[in-house]
Amino acid sequence: MKPRSSLYGTLSGGLLLIGIGLIFLLRLDFFPAILGVLGLSSILARLATGWGWYGLQSGLWLVGLFLLFYYHIFWPGILIVLGVSALIGALTRPMLSSSEAKQTEKEEK
Repeated sequence: MKPRSSLYGTLSGGLLLIGIGLIFLLRLDFFPAILGVLGLSSILARLATGWGWYGLQSGLWLVGLFLLFYYHIFWPGILIVLGVSALIGALTRPMLSSSEAKQTEKEEK
């Protein structure tokens, strides 16, 4: 049986290939559409490594940028994406105790 991270990695890669295929099949503009595809695949890839919150944030940004560029509403839309990102970050970010934060800092060094 495959480990869970391998399964999500395979799903993420498959989703990326399907998304790129759909971009060409539907003749979408490549630049904004690839942001959406990368965003969705990013969410699955981060779930595989146990960093679901970071995947949600990066996926939100990429999908949000796709929508902003696709619908040509960059200026007011970026404020909305920033606000949604802040709300999701406040509600879903893992809270670290001071001992966990110190341990994380040691591991990063």
